Amino acid sequence: MLRTTGLIGGMLLVFSTSCWGSIDWDAISTEGFYVGLGTGPETVFFQKNSRIISVAQNFNVTDKIQQAGKGWFGSLFGGYAMQFAAREGDRKNLYLAGEINVNTGSDKFKYSNFERVHMTLNTTTYKMGRSFGVSVLPGFLVTDDTLFYGRLAYAKRKLSIMTTDNTLVNINKYRCGFRYGVGIRQAVSERFSVRLDYSHTAYRKAKMFVAVDPVTKNTTIKPTVSQVEVGVVFDI
Repeated sequence: MLRTTGLIGGMLLVFSTSCWGSIDWDAISTEGFYVGLGTGPETVFFQKNSRIISVAQNFNVTDKIQQAGKGWFGSLFGGYAMQFAAREGDRKNLYLAGEINVNTGSDKFKYSNFERVHMTLNTTTYKMGRSFGVSVLPGFLVTDDTLFYGRLAYAKRKLSIMTTDNTLVNINKYRCGFRYGVGIRQAVSERFSVRLDYSHTAYRKAKMFVAVDPVTKNTTIKPTVSQVEVGVVFDI
């Protein structure tokens, strides 16, 4: 924990120094740790692309489908923030924070396929599970109590695919992604504040290959997630 704290603080200091040069930070900056809890709705989109080929049957088809599921998520987050002025004497209206988060989610999508020739019913369920991430939050204080900020983040989330379809495979693995968004934070007391945060995350594709002679099927599934979070923040 101490190593992580030192690393985040060092990164913020290097970034700020490179942008504004030699600054008397004791005179123009405030800094500290914060923790918080958040929750809200999220929507996940699964972009499914399949290429089905049978040389013997002279068959070559590309199938593209977008499927979606909705649910709720909970978030535990914490970070280290700096509030500072561009130069001595100015109001401290510039903001920069490093944040880590751990999330849980409940969103999933399920569909069925009834094959009439052999009279078989196949079901497939997509689910996005727990996740974690590391974010950089640059921002601007329009007043002493109101902050507008952006978010740039690395995210990692568990993708589960459970299927009885023999042209797909089961998957249970983490996918990396890029998260970006915007938010507003409003102080309600000296240490407590509330925030409203919107973000979008695009994750790497999951790939699967199935060969059922004489047919081959290559499938990719790319999940993207949109979230709206309402959170409570405590400044330590």
